[in-house]
Amino acid sequence: MKNGDPSLGEFHLRPHQKEAVAAVVRGLSDVAGGDVRGTVVMATGTGKTITAAVAAHRLVPRGRCGVLVPTLDLLAQTAEAWRRAGHRGRMIAVCSLGDDPLLEALGVRCTTDPGLLARWVAGAGSVVVLATYASLVPQSARQDGAGNGEEGVGGPQESARARRGVLERAVRGEGFTGPSLPAFDLLVVDEAHRTSGDLGKSWAAALDQGRVPAVRRLFMTATPRLWETPPVSGGEGRLVASMDDQRLYGPVLFELELMEAVERGLLARWEIDVLEITDPQAPAPEAGAEAQLDRWGVAAGVELVSRLMRELGLVPCLPRSKRFTLTQAAAGPVPDLVGRDFTADAPGEKLVGDITYIASGEGWLYLATVIDCCTKEVIGYAMDDHCQTPSRSSTTTSAAGRVRGRC
Repeated sequence: MKNGDPSLGEFHLRPHQKEAVAAVVRGLSDVAGGDVRGTVVMATGTGKTITAAVAAHRLVPRGRCGVLVPTLDLLAQTAEAWRRAGHRGRMIAVCSLGDDPLLEALGVRCTTDPGLLARWVAGAGSVVVLATYASLVPQSARQDGAGNGEEGVGGPQESARARRGVLERAVRGEGFTGPSLPAFDLLVVDEAHRTSGDLGKSWAAALDQGRVPAVRRLFMTATPRLWETPPVSGGEGRLVASMDDQRLYGPVLFELELMEAVERGLLARWEIDVLEITDPQAPAPEAGAEAQLDRWGVAAGVELVSRLMRELGLVPCLPRSKRFTLTQAAAGPVPDLVGRDFTADAPGEKLVGDITYIASGEGWLYLATVIDCCTKEVIGYAMDDHCQTPSRSSTTTSAAGRVRGRC
């Protein structure tokens, strides 16, 4: 069975994918008002790509679809998934991978020329245009290292034309004669959280109907990002795209978060391993974490652990070592009253004491103990937030009381 549609490829949608497709079709079918938008949130590994492909096939089976992805590898994977989902018509990739064997086998034509792109799309029949976010960035900016789109291109004096990438130039008909790129019937924005943040960056063009026109926009993500405009003193703050802004991203049409995906058996259970180091003499946090991971059989060097801690915003919680020392001149010679012999023939005959400190959530806890050398039993102890004489005296007093009680 082919999911009830003879034109779809040989695969079966899982129940959650059917729910998502139905929600997208419901949410984006009515385009009377134009520029209809919606967001789908699905955990990584639950099939966002195939869900979008099937939804597009049902919404606009003979229309023009645009698909934006972050990387060239994902572009090739998406082309393969959309072919399996039944998209048999023309497929164009806005990239320079013309000699890629997978794209060639899938019948995908590649170009970075805006005029050629517009001509190819203008033909009759359905068409899918696959592009990376780099196609929203002008070639000059990519050569200057700004191809990630995280910063707006140029300053206020720079012409708008200098900020346009291949897609936008094709839409505007810049630099060529003939028909320009028509509006997409559906624009799928994968990894859509990458378009959020500063509205002045190049990748935010995917949100702008005036720059990349589309009748419908479908935003797909596993990690929606919410932003607030930072307060500024004097003048206007920078415009920010937050994924809870329905004017930009539309309503959430379907949501399947990570924990729900785990509970439904779609993803394997996972665990968070927390390293707790209580030894004040322990090595540096990175080295300790590396050693613990090595004991667990996880290959990770100091550099990887340090980088992941920085990316995740983790900071070491190793307590600072606290040492108390007295110079011999101040304390005088300390006599060895037991001759290093910690044995005794009878209880209460020989007692020794010790003081240690323990890290707690409220600071250091100091523990003083008295131990019977015969029974090895702690016969007296006291705890306090300091290690001054009163706590040691109370320890001795409680130990003496227990000894007297035995006699």
